[in-house]
Amino acid sequence: MLRLRFDLDELARTTLSTSGVAATIEAVCSGALLTTRPPLAFDGWRRRFRTRVDDRMRPLLDLVPPASPAPDFLTVRTDDPADVVEHLSALSAAEIAFDLIEAGVRPSRFTRLLASGDREARATVGDALRRYHHAFADELPLVRAVISDDLAYRASVLAAQGIGGLLESLHPAMRWRSPVLEIDGGPDREASPGGRQVRLVPSVFMWRRPYVLIEPDGPCFITYPARGALRLGSAEPACGDPLADLLGRTRAAALRAINGGATTSELSERLAISLASASEHASVLRRARLITTSRQGRAVRHTLTPLGHNTLAGGAVQMIE
Repeated sequence: MLRLRFDLDELARTTLSTSGVAATIEAVCSGALLTTRPPLAFDGWRRRFRTRVDDRMRPLLDLVPPASPAPDFLTVRTDDPADVVEHLSALSAAEIAFDLIEAGVRPSRFTRLLASGDREARATVGDALRRYHHAFADELPLVRAVISDDLAYRASVLAAQGIGGLLESLHPAMRWRSPVLEIDGGPDREASPGGRQVRLVPSVFMWRRPYVLIEPDGPCFITYPARGALRLGSAEPACGDPLADLLGRTRAAALRAINGGATTSELSERLAISLASASEHASVLRRARLITTSRQGRAVRHTLTPLGHNTLAGGAVQMIE
């Protein structure tokens, strides 16, 4: 069991976060579902996605253990696989070997080459990662929808039950015993965020249990399994988003982008649309009473209303007269 001890400042700075969600991590972790028998919730997704996987991706899949996270050198928080390849090329052979052992990767001739610093082996992993990430790209809209909906639900729990209720809602293995968060699994040890900001990050494919990562020069990430994984296996990515069916794809994306707050400029950047279009979408959502807008200096900031949170969380949208 891990006992994570918080002080008052660390608890006050604990946030729900999308900044720790990365396409490459979700893609890499999904590989474990292809090499082991997954929970029933993922069975439909596994059958569908396996048709896109070929032997050139096998070197990557062989590095993803079925029962633990992938090696650290593959879990760079980025949406671009090129960043992972660059990170891998900069590591020493000793660092790669350590990551492989820590992750429990089964030894093989290929992993021994990789751990020895062999450049061709690194290039093979990089090529496999790029190919797998490309095949996974069509899954990302639905994966991000599941994550966004989970965050909306957690925000409603935080509002109703406070930070202790939120932490206990993340997974059955997590218990809040103020000021300690207990997480079942692994060897008995104690740790603390060490003054770092704590970010609670949902993940679709790190589904087994919560994981804690305390970065030396960054935040403390607590990654937990997101709700709604059943949606992955029940529909094709293009038609598996009920919120988009209700609001339209762009406005659904806008509502999700505003979750946690956003200025019009930030909304424009997140959706890769013009400021005028971002302003128009915000106006429509505001008229529907899904968001509210307030002025902050020269900018305006949009936030979700209770109805907006309920809509993201999958609750019934009620007509307000």
